[in-house]
Amino acid sequence: MSCETWLNPFESFEPSAPRVTPSVGNIPLEENLLPEMDYVVIVLGMGAVTYLPRWLPLFALSRRTLPRWFLDWLDLIPAAVLSALVLPELVTLGEEPRRLALFQPNLLVAIPTFLFALRTRSLGGTVVVGMGLYWLVS
Repeated sequence: MSCETWLNPFESFEPSAPRVTPSVGNIPLEENLLPEMDYVVIVLGMGAVTYLPRWLPLFALSRRTLPRWFLDWLDLIPAAVLSALVLPELVTLGEEPRRLALFQPNLLVAIPTFLFALRTRSLGGTVVVGMGLYWLVS
């Protein structure tokens, strides 16, 4: 077929080759895609499993008076989570197996930065001091 025939929209065209459907592996592409309703169900399900664990305790505990010791315990959770995330990075080296290393630069910077944060209670100042000390040590 010549280019002129292909570009002429008024000329009838009958393909001689069979139609090729795009595929991934041996599965035709149309069968790989989820129908639109499945996407809606998946998004709603993801929203439910994200929202419900946050809403249920708030709903269940909002009308109750909680004991003081329980509220004090809840106040400690952010510090415990932050410590669990930061401390291994400060006192260990290596990927697997990790080994204890107490005098590494990260820990030497973290201690004075932590003391500055306790004394001033300034988030911006703590960030500036931590970055400056890290720059000096490295």
